[in-house]
Amino acid sequence: MKIIKNLVLLILSLSFIAFSSCSFQEKENKTGAGYFSISFSEDVQARTVRPSIDTSQISNISLYAKRPDGLKMLLGEWMNTSQMNSYFSLVPGEWELSIELNYNYQHLRDSKTVTITEGEYSSVRFSLSSVYDLNGSVQIKLKFLSYYVNNVTAKLYKYPTMEVIDNDNLEILNDESQKYVEYQNYLPEGLYFIEIKFYSEDGELNTYSNLVKIQSGLDSKEERYISLNSVPL
Repeated sequence: MKIIKNLVLLILSLSFIAFSSCSFQEKENKTGAGYFSISFSEDVQARTVRPSIDTSQISNISLYAKRPDGLKMLLGEWMNTSQMNSYFSLVPGEWELSIELNYNYQHLRDSKTVTITEGEYSSVRFSLSSVYDLNGSVQIKLKFLSYYVNNVTAKLYKYPTMEVIDNDNLEILNDESQKYVEYQNYLPEGLYFIEIKFYSEDGELNTYSNLVKIQSGLDSKEERYISLNSVPL
């Protein structure tokens, strides 16, 4: 009986240790915080020329978090993006995240409202614009091989009203074995629609068209090849 009693006590002791260990592990894993990462590039969407950010040119970064009750805190300051944390943690709830930084001799900023959930990871994507409400630019370069092209026109519309705000003839330039045209304009922040038409003596050969998103202080660029192999009858 004494052996059985000792065995029962041993089993109970081991069970208590195992339960205590699991309980401790749960408390260790339950931090009470949620996590998020940040990025500066926009989602890639088809048929839209968008502002691009070279993260190697970003400097003097400040990241803030503000709750609806007015509590605001500085999450960190860094000289460049390579020094930044991969993830940040906040207590659960709704927060307004704001960032300020220098890029290409401009002071840029943006704010996003996010909901932080305990134990979960999320991503916050900032769309940066100039603090000083400057114009942004659109820069489009189209390369082609056809020797039949004798005229290229560019027309820029405000989207979605489709009001024409620029109408131009583009100069045909040479780049080694290829020809190309370039369109450039400085515009207030907003959404636009660009249409570039290629003509031969016999008529229209092809049309390049795209939405263009302009953000203050940033460049929206695209460079591509356009096929002009056929000549209309």
